[in-house]
Amino acid sequence: MDEECRTSDPAVLAIGECALAPDGRVYGLVAPGYERAQTAAGVIAGEEASFTGADMSTKPKLLGVDVASFGDAHGTSEGCLDVVYADSRSGVYKKLVIGRDGTLLGGVLIGDAGRYGELRPMTGTVLPVAPEQLVLPAGAGGPVVLGPSALPDDAVICSCHNVTKGAVREHGSLPEVKKWIQTMTTRTMETAQDTRVIRLAAAGDDWPAVCDRSLLTPGREVAVLLPDGRQVALFMDRAGHTYAIDNRDPFNGAHVLSRGLVGSDGGQPFVASPLLKQRFDLATGACPDDDEVSVAVFEVRAD
Repeated sequence: MDEECRTSDPAVLAIGECALAPDGRVYGLVAPGYERAQTAAGVIAGEEASFTGADMSTKPKLLGVDVASFGDAHGTSEGCLDVVYADSRSGVYKKLVIGRDGTLLGGVLIGDAGRYGELRPMTGTVLPVAPEQLVLPAGAGGPVVLGPSALPDDAVICSCHNVTKGAVREHGSLPEVKKWIQTMTTRTMETAQDTRVIRLAAAGDDWPAVCDRSLLTPGREVAVLLPDGRQVALFMDRAGHTYAIDNRDPFNGAHVLSRGLVGSDGGQPFVASPLLKQRFDLATGACPDDDEVSVAVFEVRAD
């Protein structure tokens, strides 16, 4: 495929693991697939769009193994150095790729990926401590607890609304941040071309507007934030029926159900979690794979 996702037949576009990208890679990750899907959609719509590469950072779910990689994980940058800790007995391998000026360029974590959430946002910045302190175990010069204060201001804290650490700091307390995010959602709905909105039943008689109707289409799920801080996953089937369930996967606590795979079983729509693949009925919240587990459902109204 070329940079517009066109194959050898210009009328056929391709994305995903079946397509060899212009840089010679076959991207097998979800994020690059989404980027190529956006490129293909733009090309089909007659817009200027291209795919020239993607962030390969990932923390996959492997049975019994904690694995993560980010940035220049293979150390291809000129003049870079590897800081490595390996313990074959415990099955732990950690590598940080560091530039000559101390900049963190990337890394690989196997067997213990606990620092992935700290290290990935620091990619491209000079580390506040010696890199070996971030890979060595306790008692051998590490670990060092960095905490949120060590993250750069441009680190993305919430990808749903592209909220950075700097923006959170500007708005102070957690209630103020929640109110700000809700305001952004409302403004988006007010400025959208399609003025119809999706409302959810909340406490009392309130039906807060949570999503512009044009953002929700079959196959394009949306995660929204309620005024009280709860996350809700919205879905629409091909018949135009809208469903809303708690976005939190009860099996692991991650707010990911809006990114799951939607299907049906005997006419009943469900979403399969993108992590451990348990299914949840979109109408009832029940889990067909475990009778003792369910998620909350919300009444939905389109105005």
